Amino acid sequence: MADPGRPPPTPPTPPPTPPAPRGRDPRLEIPEILTTPVRKPELLKEYERAARGGERRGGSDTANQAAGWAIAMNFVWTVAAGGLLGWAIQAWVWASAAPWPLLVGLITGILVGMGKFIRDALKANNTP
Repeated sequence: MADPGRPPPTPPTPPPTPPAPRGRDPRLEIPEILTTPVRKPELLKEYERAARGGERRGGSDTANQAAGWAIAMNFVWTVAAGGLLGWAIQAWVWASAAPWPLLVGLITGILVGMGKFIRDALKANNTP
């Protein structure tokens, strides 16, 4: 047991911190190779431009054909999604209104698909 007349022991003191270096510390310098920006190869720039849809006209025939197919398939899948949604509502929610949910879904899909088709076609045609 501790002696009642004796003060408690003092904790050990931490070692002193080294003084801060004066001026610039060479260990913290960033190498020049890491500070210069990297140039992208021309092929990569063309690929990114085509992926963003920026090269519709004046691009390769394959890229233009792919863009046309993408616009057409976007329309097809939008109509199919509208029909599928109408069929699901008819089958599981509102079976008593037999053909109407399916027809409304198909018509909605056609209208939305045509809107997207026209917007995408105009965008592809106006791209320089």
